[in-house]
Amino acid sequence: PVEVRTTHIEDMALEDEWTESHYSRPHWARATTETPVKIGDVQDPVVVLVDHGSEINLMSMDFYKKGKWPMNTKHGWKIHAATRAMEELHGACPNVRVKIGDVEIDQHFCVQEASSHPVILGEPYMTMARMETKVLDNSSVYARVKSQDERNSVQFLTVRPNLECNRGSLGSNDREDF
Repeated sequence: PVEVRTTHIEDMALEDEWTESHYSRPHWARATTETPVKIGDVQDPVVVLVDHGSEINLMSMDFYKKGKWPMNTKHGWKIHAATRAMEELHGACPNVRVKIGDVEIDQHFCVQEASSHPVILGEPYMTMARMETKVLDNSSVYARVKSQDERNSVQFLTVRPNLECNRGSLGSNDREDF
């Protein structure tokens, strides 16, 4: 049996530090996970967005042209953005190799005309890589992914400590009034 210890706030010696931590106050914005990734046979790594809100993996048409993977164009899929905009996808590319460190996992990608990032890894990747994220008190974020055979895993920094875009206020100063 594994012993689990739960720490409660009243057990903390420095309760004031807990109050000031990134865990205990609301944020207006938080940085998203970005990391360099090797995709297929494309020579240079690309900075991808790891999007916890995306139900599919996406790549832009420009990035697709670098790898020219086989694409099924008879899929009929469309993408609905958060803005309610709808866009038809160009196609679907099965079994594209995604490599972060020593962890390689084949993933299916949908190709769209343009994107905020050349590649967006969504829930399919996070599920298959059993991705874990951890937010530290200084607001930095680490992620860990595992290979399918669990022989390899890699942990990497995805959000630097005290990054400016992790905002607790709306304006440039710390006023909380409107």
